[in-house]
Amino acid sequence: MEFEKDFYKNYVIGGENGFNDYLERKRKDGCWGDDLEIQAISEIYGTPVEIYAYSNEPMRTFHEVSEGQKEPCRLSYHGKSHYNSIKIIGREESKLIDSDFGQIETAALRGANERAKKRAE
Repeated sequence: MEFEKDFYKNYVIGGENGFNDYLERKRKDGCWGDDLEIQAISEIYGTPVEIYAYSNEPMRTFHEVSEGQKEPCRLSYHGKSHYNSIKIIGREESKLIDSDFGQIETAALRGANERAKKRAE
């Protein structure tokens, strides 16, 4: 998110200074993610993220449209502060990601870093 500051700072009150404070808080042990981190996850993995709470219909969807629509990551939301992953009965073995650990994340960070360098030039 830091490398994509120009995009994500628009979602934090206080602009760039507010965003820097936000990142500092999120780096502390015990600080949980929220909507902004879910949006970043959706962008990194190129998959929709559906949030469910007390219904069979998602209450919120991140990254609704994607090319070659992937299976969404489904999360349940509890008590205004906690998320759990949801697996569909009978499809427990299905994978959302078909790559080795870290490959997608490394590629996303590399791309974000390159875009940040180009914007700085």
